Amino acid sequence: MSVETLERSIDELMSDYLAGACPCRFPRFRATVGRDITALFGVAEYTNPEQEQLIARFDARVALTGRSPTRTGWRGFCARCNGEIVREDIEGEREPASHLFITPGPAPDVGAPFEGAIPRVYGFYPLGRAAPSQLVVAQLNAAYPLMSEEHWLAWMRARQR
Repeated sequence: MSVETLERSIDELMSDYLAGACPCRFPRFRATVGRDITALFGVAEYTNPEQEQLIARFDARVALTGRSPTRTGWRGFCARCNGEIVREDIEGEREPASHLFITPGPAPDVGAPFEGAIPRVYGFYPLGRAAPSQLVVAQLNAAYPLMSEEHWLAWMRARQR
């Protein structure tokens, strides 16, 4: 399984979200795009492919209103559900790491609730050019359980019962 395959799968996932609701109404999506390892490990220079790809697809496919700059990104509202969206970009030497913090609008959640640790498909990688700290990478990978792409996509798609 490759990152390119994951990109196609995330495109399909976003289409599913947008077909009847919006990504903001899926708690597992909100948890994944908002995963901030700074609080857990005191480092912000690590990210992983599925988080970055989900954010990129959200940026490309979800219209916002009232978008305004903040110190580290921007703030706006989802045009579909009126959820508040805060984007933070943390600059790295190679690329920025992004987080989307979503406060849902008044409509009820459609996706299944989020509980426990946020699973991942791929490992974490550093944004800088320096060699990654093997200890930090090991801690990150241990804190977030590994799932196959197929199981992760099913977990992300799960709906309220």
